[in-house]
Amino acid sequence: MLPPPQLRNMSTLGSNIAQRNRCWYFHSADHDCFRKGGDRCFARNSETGENENHAIIDNGSCVSLHASSIATALMAFNASVVSINGEGEKKKVTMDDFFVPPSKDIAMENNLQTKEIILPAPTKNTKSAYIKQVARESYDWSLGDLAVVFEVSGNTCRTASIVLGAAAPVPYRSMEIHPTNSSANSFALETPMG
Repeated sequence: MLPPPQLRNMSTLGSNIAQRNRCWYFHSADHDCFRKGGDRCFARNSETGENENHAIIDNGSCVSLHASSIATALMAFNASVVSINGEGEKKKVTMDDFFVPPSKDIAMENNLQTKEIILPAPTKNTKSAYIKQVARESYDWSLGDLAVVFEVSGNTCRTASIVLGAAAPVPYRSMEIHPTNSSANSFALETPMG
């Protein structure tokens, strides 16, 4: 269930990226799942488990989905997060390190207070795209997100950052990029980017 417009209009970028994962069982008081110290993932390990809209990648012990769409784009742009812990200490981490998948710590939550998000300035040759698929309206939960950031030189891609959202328990950085024979550090684009 989505929050009402009043809450959506009051939320901050920091609270958006640190929101709890989506899972019917994790949010249910009736199900003691792995994330709550239980002995199973009900979405994954139950014959009657409701597992539509759950993780399809990196879904070992927990198939909950990360709920933030903007985190997908921020990670693709290699953003950093400055957060404050319980003792008031500031710490700057990359978006990749900010999110901890259940495979590393099943009970971990982003309980840090997000102070700021730092987005590096893109170069003049940076191209980007973001796609979000939803079932109904634009404010609905994402069925799938894709954020792509390329640094190009002519028709050659020098760097690429591809991040999937609504596919894993944390925004998922894709590492499946294959270099061409022309250079170990560049990639050919099939169509010119404008």
